[in-house]
Amino acid sequence: SRHYIGRLLHFALFGR
Repeated sequence: SRHYIGRLLHFALFGR
């Protein structure tokens, strides 16, 4: 279940 982790990371960096 690390697939969502990458997505959250992406949003955390580009989720501004």
